[in-house]
Amino acid sequence: MARYEVTGPDGAKYEITAPDNLNESQVLEMVRQQLSGASQQAADRELYSPTSGMSGIDKFRAGIGKAFSDTALGVKQLLGMASEKDVIEARERDRPLMQTGAGMAGNVLGNVAATVPMAFVPGVNTIGGAAAAGAGLGMLQSAGSLEERGKNVLYGAAGGAAVPAAVTGLRTAKAFVEPFYQGGRERIIGRALNSASGGEAPAAIQNLRQAQPLVPGSLPTVGEAAGVPSLAATQRAAMAASPAATNQLTARQIAQNEARIAALQGATPNVPAARAAREAAAGPLYEQARQAGFDPAVAQAIEPQIQALLARVPDDLVAQARTLAQVSGEPITDMGSVQGAHYLKRAIDARINQARRGGDTDTARAFSGLQTAYLDVLDQLNPTYRQARQTYAQMSAPVRQGQVMEAIGQQGTNFRGDLTPAAFSRAATDRTAQAVTRRPDATLANSLDPQQLQAVRNVQADLLRSDYANTAGRGVGSNTVQNLAYTNLLDSAGVPSWLRGMAPAGVVGNVGQRFGQIAYRDANERITAELAEAMLDPQRAAQLMTSGMVTPQMQALIQGLRSGGAALGASAPGLIQANQQ
Repeated sequence: MARYEVTGPDGAKYEITAPDNLNESQVLEMVRQQLSGASQQAADRELYSPTSGMSGIDKFRAGIGKAFSDTALGVKQLLGMASEKDVIEARERDRPLMQTGAGMAGNVLGNVAATVPMAFVPGVNTIGGAAAAGAGLGMLQSAGSLEERGKNVLYGAAGGAAVPAAVTGLRTAKAFVEPFYQGGRERIIGRALNSASGGEAPAAIQNLRQAQPLVPGSLPTVGEAAGVPSLAATQRAAMAASPAATNQLTARQIAQNEARIAALQGATPNVPAARAAREAAAGPLYEQARQAGFDPAVAQAIEPQIQALLARVPDDLVAQARTLAQVSGEPITDMGSVQGAHYLKRAIDARINQARRGGDTDTARAFSGLQTAYLDVLDQLNPTYRQARQTYAQMSAPVRQGQVMEAIGQQGTNFRGDLTPAAFSRAATDRTAQAVTRRPDATLANSLDPQQLQAVRNVQADLLRSDYANTAGRGVGSNTVQNLAYTNLLDSAGVPSWLRGMAPAGVVGNVGQRFGQIAYRDANERITAELAEAMLDPQRAAQLMTSGMVTPQMQALIQGLRSGGAALGASAPGLIQANQQ
């Protein structure tokens, strides 16, 4: 046999093998006849093809219908209502359609559309769920043999899991390097704080952004300001895991205590100075009143009123007035003098207070009426005495306020000089005002001015906020905080928490964890330190939580991509089926 290279009628070059007894022109004629026969066969196939006369749109629609028809045929196979022979015949019948571009495109779209409902199956966004769903769809595809059905299941599982696996792989790769640069560590801390918030992250972020000192100079921590128990527990764990942070927190607490004491002291009047000012203002007026005595003309004009009043004064009250004057170093020589009237007024005051402390409301009410009538007469007889008395009462307010504030501060402080939440809360009550003023009707509200009362309430709220950070929430193990870098890697890889400790997987997990701890030791230490520092700065923590937060919209998008990608990948058996025509 000889080999020839000839140019056919169509201009193409051909290399053929022909008998030795043929010349070149005979070989060329043989090629022409063969090509003409092939062209005729192709023309015949086109003329008598089932797709002859169909438009591109018709072929496209037919391709879509074929995808659903093949799936229905696969279901029938599983139910024993169709055989492998039926599948082969269907493929042979549809071969002309699938040899057209429009038919193939329609079939691809139909196979993809058939898997769309899979995206709404719970769990399909996980690797295992997507693989299982893809395998199921592969099982439903028609198959010309048992081997082919097995391949459909395998291709479906692989295709379904491909996208979720790719997403997880990217997240894992990203998580692997995050601990080694500043931005990555910040995102880890932000995600850790969001996770520790237990679903309260939005509220915590808002509280942290708005965090302000309740007492000037008492800067709040994250555990104090967030209002989330689990973040308070995280703060304690983070501080315990970092010696440097422990020292910083201690310094912060010392500064907070100093600020609270300073706030109380700043709102407390100077009692000795207030007393001196009161004496300087009222003393000369009382002396003028003594020297002026009672106005005889007024006394004569109100003589009936005076007699009626004296008739109401018990003898023992007069004796009590003489005793008070004697003890004070001003013995009364004339009860009808201004001095005698003044000490009788003090005796009435003492009797009223005694009755109130004893709960004798009737006696207190009776002597209060006597006091009102008595002061009315004295004010008429000596206007200067009224002025002195009013001046003394007005300038007694700072004295009373200072005494109440000092009592609250002293009773709310422990032996180390620290204001404590429990002791201060007991001290900042009306009972303290009543004990200091010796008036049963005294309250903090009527004993202190608004600014002083607000200072007390602010210190109390600041102490309670600090106590919340020290006690709220169940403790988070410091080991969890110290292993944030490795935990970040496991979480991003999608390793379930229950699987990490499960034998024999637990053995492998423990080995891996040990390796991770070694590899990430420095990174963990840096993250722990930075987390602890962030816990001392609410605004910084809010910023980290915001940057590390996966919004519901972003989460939905990611889940949608994973689910949609899983569904698209699960269409692989159908697409392979289309290419087997």
